[in-house]
Amino acid sequence: RSNQMIESIERISRYFNAVAVNLKGSVAVHRDLNDGPMGAVLVGGRFTGGALVLWELGLRIFLAPGDVIFFSSQDITHSVEDNVE
Repeated sequence: RSNQMIESIERISRYFNAVAVNLKGSVAVHRDLNDGPMGAVLVGGRFTGGALVLWELGLRIFLAPGDVIFFSSQDITHSVEDNVE
């Protein structure tokens, strides 16, 4: 299973300046200053919770496996709330 994940990340990383994988837990409030003008969140796995928060826009977005969202991750402060498997 880990080899499949590594292969998937390698394929995805060809199209983006950076790739981050959040397996469990939360992601602190931040901006991705070195990631270029557009970021993408690709959602996979089994979990509950874990809303994406876009602070300046006042949005708390619940995403499900298979969802994709694009936003300017260097311009919009964002975080991910706790999620559990």
